[in-house]
Amino acid sequence: MTTIQQRWQGLPAAAGPGALRVGLLASYTIDPLVPHLGVALHDAGLPAQLRVGPYHQIVQQLLDDAAAMFRLNPDVVVVAPRFEELPEQADLLRCAAAGLEATRRRGCRLLFVLPPIPERRPYGVGEAASPTGAVAGYTTVRELLRERLAGLAGVDVADAEEAIRQVGAVRAHHPSLFAFARVPYTDEFFAALGCQLGAVLRVRYRGACRAVVLDADTLLRDPDGAPRPGASWLAEPLRDLRAAGVRLAVRGGRDPDETWDALARALPRLVESDLDGWAVDGRPVDAQVRDLAAGLGVDESATVLVGAGGPGPARVSLGDRPEEWPAQLVAAGLFDRLPPRSAGTAPRAAPGPAEGLVDGPMSGPAHGSAQAYIDSLRVNIAVSEVDGPPSDDMRKVVARAKDFTLGLDDAVTAAGSGRRTLIARVSDRLGDYGVSAVIGVREEDPHAVVDLFSISCAVLGKDVERAVLQEVVEQVAATGHSEVRLRYRKTGRNQPLVDFVSAATSHAWPTRTGRELTVRAEPVELGDGDECGDGTCLT
Repeated sequence: MTTIQQRWQGLPAAAGPGALRVGLLASYTIDPLVPHLGVALHDAGLPAQLRVGPYHQIVQQLLDDAAAMFRLNPDVVVVAPRFEELPEQADLLRCAAAGLEATRRRGCRLLFVLPPIPERRPYGVGEAASPTGAVAGYTTVRELLRERLAGLAGVDVADAEEAIRQVGAVRAHHPSLFAFARVPYTDEFFAALGCQLGAVLRVRYRGACRAVVLDADTLLRDPDGAPRPGASWLAEPLRDLRAAGVRLAVRGGRDPDETWDALARALPRLVESDLDGWAVDGRPVDAQVRDLAAGLGVDESATVLVGAGGPGPARVSLGDRPEEWPAQLVAAGLFDRLPPRSAGTAPRAAPGPAEGLVDGPMSGPAHGSAQAYIDSLRVNIAVSEVDGPPSDDMRKVVARAKDFTLGLDDAVTAAGSGRRTLIARVSDRLGDYGVSAVIGVREEDPHAVVDLFSISCAVLGKDVERAVLQEVVEQVAATGHSEVRLRYRKTGRNQPLVDFVSAATSHAWPTRTGRELTVRAEPVELGDGDECGDGTCLT
């Protein structure tokens, strides 16, 4: 367990009106981001509740009024798609459009994460010279998303490519973990992305840095009192901060004349024209900073003290190499602020469902409802019965299904046990998912019992579960039974399955023969001697 994970687990639960409620939706497994974003928000003075939505169900969750994501009633929804799962431009634009719809319906903010450029390079080094190559195409889509989301009311934008750049492509990607758990990135990447998202929300909710107080004692002198060369490296970043409207001040505790002379030699422009405040005396540092902030008309919480290492209350501590100070100021977030708008302009209103995010009208399948989007995916489901022992693909589905599993201990039994085992292969216009559902049906006169119903997370939210159960009902009806019982156990993680069972038992199920069957729930408790209670055993 990393230090960040330990810190996150050790933080008190955020609750009450002061807690920021943040939902996370991604086309991949984004759970590893939670501790990094949670700690970043805590350190920014924004204690937060975080909830991860179902994997690869961005549009469905955003457009479904009953979606699990919105049980949190989030203040902010983070939407993080990837080209690898959503290769078509229209699908990425649908994610953005659905996010805007959520902001309208629910009054939450959208924090859209621009997808990183994949490592796919068909031309290798030649990609740089190909205006129609993969990299150029990815870049065009990213800039289209940025252009159409930037400046909209209720919308913020982050960039996963910046996290890749910060970490390095080799260290950012985790192919083996993606193959096993659909987690494409390393913890190092999630740390960088968490800091970026935390900074965006800090600036949005807490405001940007408005005043910088330079600690002359540490910037101009070594710990032993000898003159420290290199403060001139701060000239350009200080000029940029001043141009951005940040007030600049200096504090110190040494001789005022000596301090002023050293400062004038290192940073002449600061002394001549850019200095807004000055406090060099024997008072404690905290008192100096507090009085300087008051004199500048800036809240102390928006005032940053910058020093060159050593003990003390410095909020940004620069290292021992002055040439690195400008980059350290950027990394510390002193330049983080919302982009300025033209004088007299207000944030752009989010476009209506048919406006702005796609070329041409945005019809129902593209945007109007979760069901319309599912219909646009053209999902194909092929259910077949399996004879003999379970295949490796079946074992993988059962072992990895956590959200949608009946949670019983005998997941798949050997042939001849009295259970029929069915599998469902699923594909849609986004890809072929192979074996995605494993179902076990046992005849227990006068009814049939389903005690294995495991579905891969990759195909959830596409009506696969309903279609598969309908096929089970058809097959049970053909055997002369009139009732299907769904036998399940709550595992603490399979709430989607529990919700599905509840909905399935609320109505009769018609069949192709004209008969109607009843579906009933049969909850069971895990016995003391049971094993593999999460539904992962195979025999």
